[in-house]
Amino acid sequence: FFFFNDTATTEIYTEQIVGSVRCVQETAIILLNILNISLIKASDSCLGCRKVVGQIILPSYQQLNQYRTQFYKTHVQLNYGQYQAKLSQDGTFQFDNIPPGEYILDFPNAKFQYESLNIEIPAKQGSREIEIRVFLLNPQTRERMSKVPYPIKLQLLGEQQYFEIEEPFNIWSIVKNPIFMAVGSSLLMMWLAQKMPNMEELQEEQQQQTQQTASSQPSISQARKNQ
Repeated sequence: FFFFNDTATTEIYTEQIVGSVRCVQETAIILLNILNISLIKASDSCLGCRKVVGQIILPSYQQLNQYRTQFYKTHVQLNYGQYQAKLSQDGTFQFDNIPPGEYILDFPNAKFQYESLNIEIPAKQGSREIEIRVFLLNPQTRERMSKVPYPIKLQLLGEQQYFEIEEPFNIWSIVKNPIFMAVGSSLLMMWLAQKMPNMEELQEEQQQQTQQTASSQPSISQARKNQ
C-alpha cells in the first residue's frame, strides 16, 4: 500500500487500481464463457453417443395408489447409477448422450420388482446407426436369457418379497418326512411279519397231509389180492 500526501495523486492511483481490477474481472468472465461454450460443444458432439428410450409397465391403479409418490421418485438406471433417467407419468424414460458400450438397465424400486436388461449400444459405422440390442437377464445369475425388442418395455414381475412366505399346513408334508417314512416302513414290516405263516408249522402240516394221503391209498399187495 502507498500513502500520498497529495490528495489528487492518491485519487489518480486509486482510479488506476480500480480500472485494473475491473479489467481482470471482465477478462475472467470472458474466459469462463468461452470455457462453458467449449464444454457444451464437446458434450453435444459426443462421438457415437446414442439416445436410449423405453417404458416400464406400470402397476395397477390399486397397487400404485398408495405408493405413487415414492414410485415416481425412483430413477431408471444404467450400470447401477452411472446414468439415470427420470420416470414420466406414463412410465416412459429417456437417456441422452450414452456412449457406445454394454450396460445393465434396471429399475431399483423398493416396492415393485422389475426385469433387468442388458443393453448393447454399438458404435456408428459412418453415417449409419446400428440398432441397439436388448437382452433379458436372469435375476439370479445375471446371464443373458433371450433377446427382446427395442424400444425397451420393462415388464413388472410383482411386488418385492423381503420375507419367506410361510406355507399352509399340508398333510403330505408329514407323510414325506424321512423320519415318518422310516417309522412307517418299520411298522409295516412288523405287521406283515405277523401275518406271514410259521414255516415250521407249515412243514408239519405238509408232512401230515402227505402221511394221510399215503395211508388212504391201498398197498400194492392188497391190490394184487383184490385182482
